[in-house]
Amino acid sequence: GVLYSHDSGMIWHTASSTSTIGSVSHIAIDPKTPTILYACTAKEVFRSNNSGSTWTKKTTFKTVYEILRIIVDPVTPATLYVYVDGADAAGGVYRSKDSGDHWTAINNGFDHKYRFQSLTINPVTHTTLYLSDGYFYHSTDSGDHWTAMAIKMGPEGGDGVVALAINPANPSIMYAASAYTYYQQTLCRILRSIDGGNTWTVALAAGDALLGIDLYAIVLDPATPTTVYAAGDTGIIRSTDGGANWTDTGLHQGVTSLVVNPATATLYACTWHGVFSYNMSSSHTLTAVTSPSAGGSVVRSPDAVSYTAGTAATLTVTPATGYSFTGWSGDLSGTKNPETITMDTDKTVTASFVMNTGNIMKLTLGSKMILVDGKQVPIDASPDIFSSRTFIPIRIVTEVFGGSIAWDAAEQKVTVVRNGTTLNLWIGKNAAEIDGKSVGIDTNPAVVPVISYGRTLLPLRFVSESLGLDIQWDSAAHTITITAKS
Repeated sequence: GVLYSHDSGMIWHTASSTSTIGSVSHIAIDPKTPTILYACTAKEVFRSNNSGSTWTKKTTFKTVYEILRIIVDPVTPATLYVYVDGADAAGGVYRSKDSGDHWTAINNGFDHKYRFQSLTINPVTHTTLYLSDGYFYHSTDSGDHWTAMAIKMGPEGGDGVVALAINPANPSIMYAASAYTYYQQTLCRILRSIDGGNTWTVALAAGDALLGIDLYAIVLDPATPTTVYAAGDTGIIRSTDGGANWTDTGLHQGVTSLVVNPATATLYACTWHGVFSYNMSSSHTLTAVTSPSAGGSVVRSPDAVSYTAGTAATLTVTPATGYSFTGWSGDLSGTKNPETITMDTDKTVTASFVMNTGNIMKLTLGSKMILVDGKQVPIDASPDIFSSRTFIPIRIVTEVFGGSIAWDAAEQKVTVVRNGTTLNLWIGKNAAEIDGKSVGIDTNPAVVPVISYGRTLLPLRFVSESLGLDIQWDSAAHTITITAKS
């Protein structure tokens, strides 16, 4: 059924009689007469003229699938649009010009059997509509005709738009929560267009630590449309500069939809565990990152999704077993623990850790736990096998046995220094340099340094032996023991 709240979501009530209409997949509100509501079940559209006290069935779509979206024209709210998911004849977009009494299919220009997730109306030019998922279409005549608009971001192919947000102050600016397939992986990212969807750029790339596997919603703050909120399986993130930079809002759970109440500057998030509200006008987010992620944790007090301007938040660091805290970076500096930060704007801080040194390290293939002098220590990435050789993030070797590591992004080069020996390796190259002398990494030319899921992985045996370390492999236990040579 349909629930309603009169106190900004603190208490919810069941709208009278909605239990009789079944499971509701989507609702829409008449923007000019908010007492008029529309609710969609799997195949039916209902209307209420009294804020949900009573409901009248307006139509039933003869589809084997379901209604996924309903929207109301903000200028002429008697005009409604629904998208019906279905590979049968009843699938596609329908329009009603009489508040839902009669409906007409408007699928001229696309195959109604396609599956779409997003149906969006332009907030300024109300006759312009966008329909998207694996395909992206727009109509400039209230749905009478549709035209394909390809979203292609390079050699990996086209993006499917899951949700679309349009700047009400400048409708040429759009933001898309998208998904695409790359090497048989489905990835998500956020796109931005400044020309009405004709061309797109990446606002937040797939693989960024702020993104999970899926995105479900994206909205703008109507009072400040350069502020963008995006939601997915890992929570809500925010940009306050039109998508150039993004921060964590602190809500860390799956969010399926976002709704903005412009009158109160409140963002509502429907999650897998309930409805949450967020004050968009007078609060700031605090993002605390640990580096490496396995190195420890940061606890904030008070523990909140957002903070009222001027709030002092205390951050306390706890290193994981086998690590030491080395200091703050970002919007904090120094090594004080606990530390206090004043929330006068969005803040991002990083707590850095270093693995404690030792004499013997044991690693197990596929495990993110290692032994250093017999004590268990967590790591970010487990050892892996490429081209029949063991690869690891080499930073853990230099931290345990001493040394330094540097990364040159322009040259794609890793430099490792230990006990006076300098080792240079390049991503994708089978040759390395030891103290300026060129040497081969392995007899197998496929054994080269790689970047996997944002981490640089190096061939363990070559690097360790080049730095004066002894390597022992236990094939039965799938373990590697590294010892510092005397």
